[in-house]
Amino acid sequence: MDLRRVMQLDAWGSGASVIVSMLGAGLLGGWLGVSTWVPFGVGVALIPWVAFLAYVARRDPLQRSQVTIIAAGNLAWVPAAAVLLIGFPDAVSGAGKWIVGSFSAVVLAFGASQSIGLRQLR
Repeated sequence: MDLRRVMQLDAWGSGASVIVSMLGAGLLGGWLGVSTWVPFGVGVALIPWVAFLAYVARRDPLQRSQVTIIAAGNLAWVPAAAVLLIGFPDAVSGAGKWIVGSFSAVVLAFGASQSIGLRQLR
């Protein structure tokens, strides 16, 4: 899969996460074992990220520096999630741990794919 497609999928997936987090905050809050405001706030906080992702994915040509920022952000998500899950084991429910872990695996795949795809850019 080429880098542009990875960027587009990341933007669409992140955008879907924003919508689900904001519209499904009550349900997600229950599953995660946190206040409804936590998933809603995460959704709101991700709006600029999604806008940047969409902007970068549409640029022709893709800009190495912008893709690098996105790949680094995605790769930074994984240790941040690990700190949450390991450092604060009671912060989320058991289901919440699975949800955060699953999202981290997807985000890691995007970050790794973007890092590899940077080799395509000259």
